[in-house]
Amino acid sequence: MLDVAKGLKYERILFFLYCLIFFLIPSPFYHFLSVTVILTIVFSLIYYSHRNRNKNDENTNLVILFSLYILVFLYTKEYYSNFIKLQQHLFYLLTPILFSFIPINKKNNFIFSLVFCFSTVVTLLYIDVMAAIDYFFYKKSMIQIDSTSYNRFFSYGLTSPMKDVHPTYLATFLNLTFFLIIKYFKELRINYLIYIVLLIFITINIILLLSLTAIVSFFLLLAYFLVFLRDQRKSMLILLVFLSCIFLIRKDQFKKINRLTEIEIKAEDKGKETNSLNIRLAKWQTSLQVINENLFFGVSPGEMKSELVTQYIKNNYMFCAEKKFGPHNQYLTYFLSFGILGFLILIFILFRPLLHRNKDYVFFFLLMSVVFFTEDFLERQQGVFFFSIFYQLYSRPKAYTN
Repeated sequence: MLDVAKGLKYERILFFLYCLIFFLIPSPFYHFLSVTVILTIVFSLIYYSHRNRNKNDENTNLVILFSLYILVFLYTKEYYSNFIKLQQHLFYLLTPILFSFIPINKKNNFIFSLVFCFSTVVTLLYIDVMAAIDYFFYKKSMIQIDSTSYNRFFSYGLTSPMKDVHPTYLATFLNLTFFLIIKYFKELRINYLIYIVLLIFITINIILLLSLTAIVSFFLLLAYFLVFLRDQRKSMLILLVFLSCIFLIRKDQFKKINRLTEIEIKAEDKGKETNSLNIRLAKWQTSLQVINENLFFGVSPGEMKSELVTQYIKNNYMFCAEKKFGPHNQYLTYFLSFGILGFLILIFILFRPLLHRNKDYVFFFLLMSVVFFTEDFLERQQGVFFFSIFYQLYSRPKAYTN
């Protein structure tokens, strides 16, 4: 009897650690994720050393991705910088181990998703309240970040209380939270009015973060909901949010979006005077030039930036060279780092789970495919954490998520 009670106690501690992992992902405290994951794995190994653990379908796709960071040591000379990259992506190896200890079923998926949504909304409330305090109490409408001024309610100005959190990353978390709230509406048992207010609150903040990538993916996913959701009431509510977004996006509020219709679109770099789209095209052009010279093996993750800087200088993109910009495209980043093999492995890892016909993964796939197109999402620790955990959660066959 004592052994059973002790076992239940340890299982609760273990489950709490898993919930803590999902809570930390979108929060300002995501730096503690590595320690929490390692602690959870060690605790699990000790707990299950004398017990039969629940076996899940072993999904080793992320391990394949991690192996690329080991293979580069066969041909690189920059051992230190590539070792740093290896450490940054160690989560690809740890996540499959982490999920091998706990059952992946509907109940656990619901609880983990709810914890993630709660953390995202709390984080959002925190930055909104801080912006309101600065604006209304301290009359501080602008903030200086890296010699650039931002409105306190937009983009980096809004996320400024969390120095390491990129607006696009937070907007991506909000996109997933939006989807999860719709999916689990019945299980949450919340009032319709609260449901609508929550969705509109999330939507407004996605727009305020001024990440064009996140806004595009948001509208793409809204279209997906409207086409595939069977519940007409839900569809009508989503349509309401959609119309609210159209109303909010006005020319005088969102110059960043409006400028796209006024500029000449071409790859150029004239420093801060150049719009972000043309600078991004300059990054992509330069990346493709480096890829063309290193098609099969790439230049390794640790040498990617230095190779790009050299090519930026050749192209006379001095602002890009000074800032040491990456490709700003996850597909190009893997092609640059690992050559054609790395690019194909990334595509394989993204597309393979679609064969399982898991609707959760279809949504996740659409979200990440768009984000990867304009961001080096997996080059930041928080991006690696988010992608690894939700990929491992959603990429399993439906039989394992029932």
